[in-house]
Amino acid sequence: MESSKPKLNLVAAIRTTQSEISNMKNRHRKELQPLEDALIALRRINTVCERCNGSGKILRSRTCAEDDRPDPNDPSDYVVCPECIGSGEAHYDEN
Repeated sequence: MESSKPKLNLVAAIRTTQSEISNMKNRHRKELQPLEDALIALRRINTVCERCNGSGKILRSRTCAEDDRPDPNDPSDYVVCPECIGSGEAHYDEN
């Protein structure tokens, strides 16, 4: 017994849409590549930690929802930066 449902062939539309998506991805990759290269170059010559901005310390996180927000004017609200371990120096993987 044949199905009474009519066939709806959207393969051409699907392929066209996939092609457009692929073209947009390629175009954006080409546009982003110079920025990614610049970022890599900047990181190669950067000497301070990006997370703490070279200070070696960051504001502590809130321990729970009821915790008061860390006060940037209170020295006891700062903790050692986990990225640079307090040195303030940049540490990047050599990938």
